[in-house]
Amino acid sequence: MINRVYLYDIQPGEDSLCKDSVEYFLENRDRLFKEKPPINIFIIKGHVFKYYAIEGNSRLFVCHKLGITEIPVEPEEENEIESSFWYESARIRYYSEGIMGWRDLESRILPTEERERLP
Repeated sequence: MINRVYLYDIQPGEDSLCKDSVEYFLENRDRLFKEKPPINIFIIKGHVFKYYAIEGNSRLFVCHKLGITEIPVEPEEENEIESSFWYESARIRYYSEGIMGWRDLESRILPTEERERLP
């Protein structure tokens, strides 16, 4: 079942992005939601983020860059314990890398001189 959710409700699932993949989707915007599977997410209960991205992080990031705020996703049917496990492992990895959100991910793929200009 494919749903539509707000981009800012999704915690990124990767601590770095493939620059080639991001550039491909920026140049081929019509392919953003034609890839299979759609952006896969886990549902996280009781957290500021409602979802955790499993697949499609480059596409998710491109949506962010293009200003697309509502996207089609396919939630994974998992119980809360497994969802909590995925979330906790991601949170530990993110915070140990100093990644708090999209702005931090953005700085990972920008050239150094552009990265230094970020607020």
